[in-house]
Amino acid sequence: MARRSTTTAPAAAPAAASPRFDPQAHYRVRFAEPVRVGALTIRAGAPAIVLGSALERHPDDAILAAERL
Repeated sequence: MARRSTTTAPAAAPAAASPRFDPQAHYRVRFAEPVRVGALTIRAGAPAIVLGSALERHPDDAILAAERL
């Protein structure tokens, strides 16, 4: 009885995930909960201006609004 090869083609590598925010751009944001950005604690609902690279560290549900400046 002949054996069939069970090897499969390697799965394509996932495309590099594009960042949600431009790491060098500034954003005006409001957070749903108090968060730490560097040495600062930003209160929930308070507007703040933050670099996109700092926003990448926070989950989507923690960000109420983000507007690129």
